[in-house]
Amino acid sequence: MSGQKPSSKAIETRVDSIFHEMIKAGENLDYNKLTTGVDDKHSAGFIVGGTYYEKYDELIDLLKSRSSGVAGQHITVQKEKITVLSESIALLTASGESQIELKNGSVVATKFDWSFVYEKIDNQWKVIQSHQSVSR
Repeated sequence: MSGQKPSSKAIETRVDSIFHEMIKAGENLDYNKLTTGVDDKHSAGFIVGGTYYEKYDELIDLLKSRSSGVAGQHITVQKEKITVLSESIALLTASGESQIELKNGSVVATKFDWSFVYEKIDNQWKVIQSHQSVSR
């Protein structure tokens, strides 16, 4: 069936699968894997906790530096919605809770609201912009 346009359901399924792969990478603090899910070619920026990062590299470098005391984390998505905007653009919104396990044995619980804009680039779905809010 080559040449046919993908259905919205097929796009939702693929984006959902990639999103959950990236959650596992985040839980494992696998920043290299997280980076494979992003394409910064549009310079659309990334917002985390009210701070704007023009380039993804700035954000990932900060996350790496802050993770020295973190042993891992568990992310529970409570709500998730994927909206297919076109054959090559999808929006994913999610909210839930995260438990960050520190190397000293303590646990920090946070709630999050996320939005990710995905674009199909070279036949792969990549995050091109995101907004992440976290509260305790």
